Amino acid sequence: MDSPVRANLLVDKDKEIHIAEINLSVGIDGNKEDIEIILANMNSRITTVRDIINCILRKKTFEELKKADGIKNLKNEILNELRKEFNSNLISEIYVNDFFIQ
Repeated sequence: MDSPVRANLLVDKDKEIHIAEINLSVGIDGNKEDIEIILANMNSRITTVRDIINCILRKKTFEELKKADGIKNLKNEILNELRKEFNSNLISEIYVNDFFIQ
């Protein structure tokens, strides 16, 4: 993705407002033709991709994300949602380029 996704996190026990910002890349496996089709589809629907990530982030709390497995769980959830949205298991991995929570 060219620009990060920023979202308010779910308010937790601390009653503080927290935000998260993530910039990620998507790994795609398959032959050249399949990869080009998936990439074109995702690029033409970048608003949908950003919305999926935003919705997932908004359901997370600061505490969930700062746990040792917080990023791993977030990556898995994003991966599963993108696979469903694009009806493709060729989407193989989510790579976090930058991640910030406050």
